Amino acid sequence: MNIYATKYYKYYILIPLTLAVIALFLVPTIPKGVDITGGTSISVIVPTSVNVTANQVKSALSGLNLKNLQVSIAENPLNNQKMYMIEYSNVETQLNSTNLVATIKDKLSSLLGVNPKDINVQEIGPAIGRTFWNSSIRALILAFIFMASVVFITFKEIAPSTYVVSAAMLDVLYALMGMAIFRIPLSLATMAALLMLVGYSVDTDILLTTRVLKRRNGSLDERVLGAMKTGVTMSGTTIGALSVMVVASWILHIQTLMFIGATLVFGLVGDLISTWLMNAVILKWWVERKS
Repeated sequence: MNIYATKYYKYYILIPLTLAVIALFLVPTIPKGVDITGGTSISVIVPTSVNVTANQVKSALSGLNLKNLQVSIAENPLNNQKMYMIEYSNVETQLNSTNLVATIKDKLSSLLGVNPKDINVQEIGPAIGRTFWNSSIRALILAFIFMASVVFITFKEIAPSTYVVSAAMLDVLYALMGMAIFRIPLSLATMAALLMLVGYSVDTDILLTTRVLKRRNGSLDERVLGAMKTGVTMSGTTIGALSVMVVASWILHIQTLMFIGATLVFGLVGDLISTWLMNAVILKWWVERKS
């Protein structure tokens, strides 16, 4: 069955547009990481025999009124060690920064059974966080500009090039929506994932546009459907591989890698929607009008 060989195919576009509207309301709720907002990152390495959960660490530090407190645990079964990562941003407390860090070290030392001197502390100022944030935004904008230039040079048509770029922008928006729903913080790691997503997601859009505009064998509906079959296979294998990475990272408590993989999965699932329910629909309509 060819889902594009119907007079109602234009209504498919309502699905990605509805999701885009929902995403716009959810994106402002995404938490930001310490490397974006500025704050303090504390790490401590302990043997795997220490069975203290992230919630227990949060409970021990709850009386200090730490803002945006995040606790993650990364376990390395090869050397029987695990690392606790504690991050927090702007502090709402009576203690000054030095006394606060000393208090946190004492609590962690008691809870985890380590020497306070073995607890590493890294502070990121708000100015540095803003610099990281601004640089990430510029990199994302430049990625879209270069992508749009390459697509336009390839197809020499403004309309199809615009559709490709619009679909890629929706993919990023869908990835951000997934981050908001699952409370994945916006950090330098997830910003890097969004940049990778621009390259990953544009592949299927270029595949679609090439099949529709540059090939002449088969009807228009058949070319669109053929491109969809190939594109869904490509995206499906990538989503499957990334899902395995996310699950493995979750099992091994490698939080940063899990966040990167999850962000890419959200975006690539969104790419299936934006490419085959929006870009394909608009491109088919444009070709029909042009002919």
